[in-house]
Amino acid sequence: MIPKKSKFGNKKVVIDDYKFDSKAEAAYYVMLRDRGYSFMPVAGKYVAMQKFIPIQSAVTLKNGEKIQAVRYKADFVFYDGLNIEKVVDVKGYQDSESKLKMKMFAKEYGYPVTFAKYDHRKGTFEEMSCFESLRRQNQQAKERREKKAVQNEEIARNNDESDVLNQETANSSKDSQNATDEILEPNKEMEEIEEEEELVKETEVESPEVDLGEDDPY
Repeated sequence: MIPKKSKFGNKKVVIDDYKFDSKAEAAYYVMLRDRGYSFMPVAGKYVAMQKFIPIQSAVTLKNGEKIQAVRYKADFVFYDGLNIEKVVDVKGYQDSESKLKMKMFAKEYGYPVTFAKYDHRKGTFEEMSCFESLRRQNQQAKERREKKAVQNEEIARNNDESDVLNQETANSSKDSQNATDEILEPNKEMEEIEEEEELVKETEVESPEVDLGEDDPY
């Protein structure tokens, strides 16, 4: 059986019999564990992992049709008794579904989800609101688009310069050919003149002379 891949292609990680969707989530768990956080609900304050929390209640329409509740699966939920104090998602990117759920969560609970971005080189986390994370994501996307546009302009400019160079080379070759033709054309005319003169000489040699001397009786 082929194991199911996570949404963003991350590899599953198991630590302390807990299964995590990515190495970053596992690293965040280890950080909390080493700081003394409890993961058991019997404690007054504890952290629940992979917790489904409602972000829109179920409703029944006037025609009797029922709409199911919308739930959001959070990576880490910080509880103080029955109250949720903080929700953390270990993410680096928000897709359209995530963006919508972040807005719905903020509307329902009055505060945003905290995003924890993992620096793999340093082994540390930077926490920020989901909306600040999205602002940075959009800014980076804008910078990539602008960089790509500059690269495309550079490629187009290089292509134009190459076309101009090729045209100049073609024109130069054509001018050289025309110059060569101009040099060869007089030579050809001289050859034709010499051939005509040679033909005249041959004709003069072959034609007999007629003697019209004074002794002719007639």
